[in-house]
Amino acid sequence: MSFGLSFTFILIIGIFSLVFYLVEAAFVRAALKVTYGQRLEFADFFKFENATNVLITALLIAGINLVLGLVTWIPLIGQVVSLAANLALLFTLWFVVDKNLSPIDAIKASFELVRANLSTTILFYLLAAVILFVGFLLCGLGSLVAIPVVLVATSYLYRNLLGEPVAPVQ
Repeated sequence: MSFGLSFTFILIIGIFSLVFYLVEAAFVRAALKVTYGQRLEFADFFKFENATNVLITALLIAGINLVLGLVTWIPLIGQVVSLAANLALLFTLWFVVDKNLSPIDAIKASFELVRANLSTTILFYLLAAVILFVGFLLCGLGSLVAIPVVLVATSYLYRNLLGEPVAPVQ
């Protein structure tokens, strides 16, 4: 009985994670359009290009986070390991969506980009966490502003760290 409830819980969380990553990929694509200087259209939020790689990436990241969820039970060390792993995975979806990399290559590229720019990425990660926290403090309504701001800022950082120009919106 306990195993069934645990398995069901894991399955439900897994399904929600997949849906979340698909939606996040659409928002990442929209945020990247902003940094390329292209106009956003309402339809941009419903484009699921490269859905296979996004789904596989979502499965990998969800699996990694499932394992990390088990590690977080270890006081302090678990949380540090979980934060470090999620920091290393920060740009994974950006590489899948923007550069059309395979999931494994995107994870490697994200890790390398974060490693090469560790201090900048950590500062950004902390600032983004504060912005999201404040957004959610405002009865959740602030998240309607905080989430898009953080996504566009992450796209800006991603392009900037890659040495790519960031175009103004036309």
